[in-house]
Amino acid sequence: MQHNFLISDFSGEDYSSAIANVTLMKEEFGVLKRADVIVMIIDGERLSQRKTRNSTIFQTEQLLRTMNDANIFSKSVTLEIVISKYDIIRNRIKSEPDIVEVLDKICYKLSSNLDKIPDATMRFFKVSAMPVNPKDCKVGLGLAELLHSWTEKRTMEATETVQLNFNSEFNKFHMKMKGAAI
Repeated sequence: MQHNFLISDFSGEDYSSAIANVTLMKEEFGVLKRADVIVMIIDGERLSQRKTRNSTIFQTEQLLRTMNDANIFSKSVTLEIVISKYDIIRNRIKSEPDIVEVLDKICYKLSSNLDKIPDATMRFFKVSAMPVNPKDCKVGLGLAELLHSWTEKRTMEATETVQLNFNSEFNKFHMKMKGAAI
């Protein structure tokens, strides 16, 4: 079976500027409407620290809410939330035993943001690509499951046409060559 991937890495600054800005979200991230799977990576190290945990959760919630308000998600999108650096979170269990319960609450809170999308699915993955101490956590923890989720057979539905904004000189030239008046 053949799989096609389009991996897009928007910068963090792009996301930060689009949080709570529905118009900018539509303009800059409209291409995401065509995605079957959207992966959001949350820094596990930030979640493991009490001083940065709430702001990290808040920013993620705001981003999801803005994407939803901007109608970025297709009707049957799978949103995968990846918590990176899970080895650091595991190490925090010793000093903060309730951190696993906190993570469960975070997952529940984030999933409630997709209630408005009928067939949307949200899945959570805990990964540790290169743990600080390989004795505490297996190298590549969770990566096989994450990659497998990207290659699962999905039912495909017709996607809506998305109008993309191509304003580069190259694209204008291409349109002129096709006979369009610009």
